[in-house]
Amino acid sequence: MALIAGLDRRIIYHFDWTLLAIVLGVLGIGMLSVLSASYGGPHSSFHPLVVRQLMWIAAGLAVMLVAALIDYRALSTYAYLL
Repeated sequence: MALIAGLDRRIIYHFDWTLLAIVLGVLGIGMLSVLSASYGGPHSSFHPLVVRQLMWIAAGLAVMLVAALIDYRALSTYAYLL
């Protein structure tokens, strides 16, 4: 809860939780698809595709978090450069 205390409460209250749930659901379905396609038996380790999928999921969720925390109105001063 220490992380949440540092955030502005408006970000938490106005966050689109439905979108996050849908994204996590699609990620779960995709992860299950990759796992089932690369399953090598009960005694095999994770396939490299599974590890790559997990890394992309983590990177995508990190970018989503950063995009949710950036105030887009603060970027208006840089709109011409961007």
